[in-house]
Amino acid sequence: MNIAIGADGTGTTFEEIIKAARNNELNAKIVLLFSNNGNALAVKRARKYGIPVSILNKDKSQEEHDTLLFHVLQNHNPKIDLICLTGYLKLIPPRIIHAFQRKIINSHPSLDLKKFGGKGMYGIRVPRAIIKAGLKKTGSTIHFVSKQYDDPNGVIKQTNPLTILPSDTAETLLLRQLPFERMLYIEVINMFCDNRLP
Repeated sequence: MNIAIGADGTGTTFEEIIKAARNNELNAKIVLLFSNNGNALAVKRARKYGIPVSILNKDKSQEEHDTLLFHVLQNHNPKIDLICLTGYLKLIPPRIIHAFQRKIINSHPSLDLKKFGGKGMYGIRVPRAIIKAGLKKTGSTIHFVSKQYDDPNGVIKQTNPLTILPSDTAETLLLRQLPFERMLYIEVINMFCDNRLP
């Protein structure tokens, strides 16, 4: 399986997926990173591993941006089998979702996508909102990407609930949560490669 990964940030989850593929923990090869941020650490990580990078010009109109992304993904050689989003912040346009039906997945650091998902709810903002809401437990979700951000109808699998400690800040909670999220992401990619997704 050939995987394209979208990342606009530090790329730590992206790198874990690369390592899993190179250590034969995944029956897949990472063939492309696409990003809206040419200065992202994810881009530097991709270049370190010799993975092709496509930088999308965020200054283009939405239509031009979407057309470019569609062209990059649809015409990539080798053909892309799966798209994984790891901190990719733009909404994936409908024609890409249609072209890659149930072949685009994303991770989100919450078990409740209705309350703690949606536009603007990403990264540190999610555990911050979860702590503010007074929740006792949290976790992460891997889900199919649809026309809306963090669609609760697309849930594939979730991590076991993680107890939120009285001493937790948003930063410490996210740091404790991410290793489980990354392990689950790799598990779900393997499920896709083995045709075991629901």
